[in-house]
Formats: sequence, C-alpha cells, structure tokens
Amino acid sequence: MHGYFARRVPGAADDLLAEAWLQAFAARRTFDASRGSARGWLFGVARNVLAGHVRRTGRDTTAPAPAASDPWQAVDQRLDAPPRWLPRCAKRSPICPPRNGS
Repeated sequence: MHGYFARRVPGAADDLLAEAWLQAFAARRTFDASRGSARGWLFGVARNVLAGHVRRTGRDTTAPAPAASDPWQAVDQRLDAPPRWLPRCAKRSPICPPRNGS
C-alpha cells in the first residue's frame, strides 16, 4: 500500500499508510472473505483514506505528481532474484542436470 500512496501523494505516503492501517484495524470485523480478498479490502480502505486526504487538503490527484522513488522497489527486486547460494544451473532452470553421471 505504501507504493499506492507514494505514487499519488509522495509527501504524505507514510502518514497515509499509518492512517490506513489504523482504520483497517478498527474496521477488521467488517471484512467478509466471501465478498473478496483481504488485499482488495485493504486497498479499498487505502482508497478511502486517500479520498479523505484529498478532501482535507484540496489536492488535485489528476495533476502529475513529482517523481517519487518507491522504497520498496529495491526490496521487490531482491526478493524476485534467485538466491546467490543456488547452483548456476538452478538459476537458469528449475531442474538441474545430473553431475558427472550421478
């Protein structure tokens, strides 16, 4: 959710994220898994927090925001990369060929 806020309101992303988690925790009993995923519900909460912020500050979200660096982008890249301890063949293919006739 931080990236969601950072792309829309870079200067207030941390505060809006904290507010979204507080509101989600307070409304946790309203979550109904039969109506959708927790991710969708959380982003609905985030959308409402962002809408409230826009109403309070009068910021036009359609205006292009200044380029913001997403602090989680580097984390995502590290998580998507294969571990360094894997053999080279495992990095290229999910199945390693047998070694020396083994």
